[in-house]
Amino acid sequence: MPYDYYCTNCGRKITQDEVLFDMQYLLTKSKDKKFNILKFRMRLAELEEWFKTGFPTEDGFKKLKLTFVQFFRIVSNFNNLNDPAIAGVTLEDVRNYVGTIDFDSFAEAAPAPEEDDIFGLGPAAPQPEPEMPAQPEEHLSEAMLALQRKDESNKDMGMTRAMLSADLEIVKNLFANGGCCEFQVAMLSEKDNEGAQIVTGYRAWPNLFIDAAAEPRVCPKCGYPVFAHAGTAKHHRVVFFGPQSAGKTSLLLALTHYACNAMLENFSSEIWGGTEPIRSIKTVELLNRKPQRSRSAETGGASSDLEKRNRSLYSDLELYEKGIAPEKTGANLGVNAYNATFRIQDARGRFHLLTLTDLPGELIDEDTGAINTADMVDKFPTALSCDAYVICFDTSKKGKEQVQINATLQSADAVQKLHADGRRSDAHIPLIVVYTKCSDIEQQSLLQDPAAGSMRGTMIQQAHMFYGECERIRENPAYAFVLRQFDNYQNLKDSFKTGIRCSAYGYNAPTRADIEQYGREASVSRPHYVDQLMKWILMVCGCAPVRGRYKATFNSVGWEEAENYITRLQFRKDKPLRNDDLREALARVILFENPGDVDVALVQAHGNKAALTAARVHAMLPGSRNHKE
Repeated sequence: MPYDYYCTNCGRKITQDEVLFDMQYLLTKSKDKKFNILKFRMRLAELEEWFKTGFPTEDGFKKLKLTFVQFFRIVSNFNNLNDPAIAGVTLEDVRNYVGTIDFDSFAEAAPAPEEDDIFGLGPAAPQPEPEMPAQPEEHLSEAMLALQRKDESNKDMGMTRAMLSADLEIVKNLFANGGCCEFQVAMLSEKDNEGAQIVTGYRAWPNLFIDAAAEPRVCPKCGYPVFAHAGTAKHHRVVFFGPQSAGKTSLLLALTHYACNAMLENFSSEIWGGTEPIRSIKTVELLNRKPQRSRSAETGGASSDLEKRNRSLYSDLELYEKGIAPEKTGANLGVNAYNATFRIQDARGRFHLLTLTDLPGELIDEDTGAINTADMVDKFPTALSCDAYVICFDTSKKGKEQVQINATLQSADAVQKLHADGRRSDAHIPLIVVYTKCSDIEQQSLLQDPAAGSMRGTMIQQAHMFYGECERIRENPAYAFVLRQFDNYQNLKDSFKTGIRCSAYGYNAPTRADIEQYGREASVSRPHYVDQLMKWILMVCGCAPVRGRYKATFNSVGWEEAENYITRLQFRKDKPLRNDDLREALARVILFENPGDVDVALVQAHGNKAALTAARVHAMLPGSRNHKE
């Protein structure tokens, strides 16, 4: 059964039954040429029904027929232009709109027979009368007027008519031979983690190939293309919070560059020379489409917006390699969040899909932390269905930093509550506090192991993968201030959490504007702890196994886990899984600085049968909780 996944534009949850297959490429005969106004999309069930009517040819292809009437019924339905009146467009309407041409070959064509109604769309619209002079605009049919009103990109009627005429010219030529056209089409599919075949696209013979690199599936809500391989593996999402200039975009870039250039053992990069690969990861692929250097002028609409976003990601990655920071982003950028999506294969051979995304600034009031709940729910539901939060703070700033810290925590607390309310629960997902632009680690010639700290903590505390980091954070007044505020926000306090310092560039990197206007010089990026943050994200999401060790005493060998994969969302309120309680409890001790009471009791009882039985019995008692309120 296909996995559900989420649109990386609007955040909507999508199933394989809901996703739309954009079939316009069959009509335009090009992956790059798109309709301006017309839409021609099908659900999988419709596509499969159409295929049943086809005549088999070779190599899995089928010869399929499409009539003019069927075409406009599909164009008019809910998944396309959503106006039943458009189903009444006739060939004569098309001819009159684009100009006089020879339609003698089918001017006398009879209406399509009943058996051609393969999509169950009802009786056929009447076919056109013999050739008539072109009508002035004010005498357009109601169907054509309805079609003309579907231009959402322009208010200029001249431009609307030009774009619609270009679309209808394609339609006119397609159906010039008797009101029916033929295609040879094969479905494309790929296996999911369980071996089931998932339909991902189609291939048209002889000159059109739509595959994973040119994904024809689009979101049914916003119309943006979904990412390649969607539905073949579980889709994890991590959302980045933080005020403007907190370094979220730079951190996303650094994580993306690390994943693509240093996360695997066989990769090498000057930038990441001092980092360790993540050996439990076999392959990684960035799924954001790389924009073409030359694009057709006809690639408009939603896809052009998506390409702008991807172009920004790839151009910013090129600048990152040179040590140049992205331009500062304003608050009102629209809800098209900056994101990166990866396909990751773990050591077992299983695939995972992971999206890192930046929360749009306009959804949060930076002075008060108030969130626009309606827009959050409608336009950015990813924040309310993700696996974890990364909360970024730039503590190098002076002045309003305390106001910004409290505003950010206020908004994160509110979003945590919305996330829980959406699940009808009072449990909250994990978060990691990231201190960006940290001069203290940028100035260190030799970085410390994030786990290595003093021996003052308990053995449970020392098992945490960022024990040393958390200790150093608590010792810094600026960083510690953030931690003290957590107790003021109940939803954050009830979440699993940890913290780490990061530097995306290793120095105060200039933007291109800084270089051009002020003569600042760029240096090669030397990021710090970015690899450690990525390791934590992969472990929390279940993309990589949780690795760590618990020692009951200073002298003991310890209990080590290396292949323990997280299998569910981690809520601090939830007790460990009964059938795997020890492993999940240890994973929590390793990943979070505040494991729950039951987690700690189980880990401490490891290796002692009587103590373990007592811990399990206590965990099952009425009123027993994994953490105190």
